[in-house]
Amino acid sequence: MKSLRAGNRAAFPAFSAVEIRDPGPAFEEMRAELEGKDYIEKYVQALTHELKSPLSSIRGAAELLEDDMPEEQKRKFHRNILAETGRIDSIIGKLLQLTALEKRKELKGIETVDIRAVAADVIASLEPQLVRGGVLIVNNVRPGHQVAGEKFLITHAVLNLFKNAVQFTPDGGAITLASESSGNFIILPISDTGTGIPDFARERIFDRFYSLPARDRTRGTGLGLPFVREVAHLHGGYAEVRDNDGGPGVTATLALPEKRS
Repeated sequence: MKSLRAGNRAAFPAFSAVEIRDPGPAFEEMRAELEGKDYIEKYVQALTHELKSPLSSIRGAAELLEDDMPEEQKRKFHRNILAETGRIDSIIGKLLQLTALEKRKELKGIETVDIRAVAADVIASLEPQLVRGGVLIVNNVRPGHQVAGEKFLITHAVLNLFKNAVQFTPDGGAITLASESSGNFIILPISDTGTGIPDFARERIFDRFYSLPARDRTRGTGLGLPFVREVAHLHGGYAEVRDNDGGPGVTATLALPEKRS
């Protein structure tokens, strides 16, 4: 089994009666390790692909800075290097968060989480950006809506959805947050007035590293929505994104099991 897990050729083993009678645990161990290797390989390939673009940009800017040029151009290339190194840092940080989350089997430190309070904190954290863009925020999240889970993960999931809405909402647009109790879930929809989802992207928006250009033509890491989905699944809920009915923009929804008193 160890040789097979390592990917080496092995002689056919001599099974004992016990091994023949109960091979399940050994094969389950081997399956888990082989799946782990495949998981790591896929992530390394994806990460390598995503880092090529910012690294090329950094290298190009650094090479150009060796030439004589006006100070304004130098500042431009310096800003480019800072922006791309920040992007690399963001990709690596979010990827580490996502991989750790995907390996989790259960919640830790479960507490009662007030969804209205989470929404208020998320809005406050992005308030300067919202004011600059003249984006109207409508907070219709109802008081008393609570879920049981990890507050840190839930807050970051809502923050990711809200950041997406901000990035795709034009100046002077609007973002609406709401909540409702439906069945055993608290539903948190976040709606924007952006351009909506292109047809070619509908089936890929939750794929790791897949992103669309925002209103300023920049791209995110493509790891925010996969993170939201993993948080939802870990809590026994779900996440979805769809075009708004009869209007511009999209609605991203996070649904989590309701905490009833």
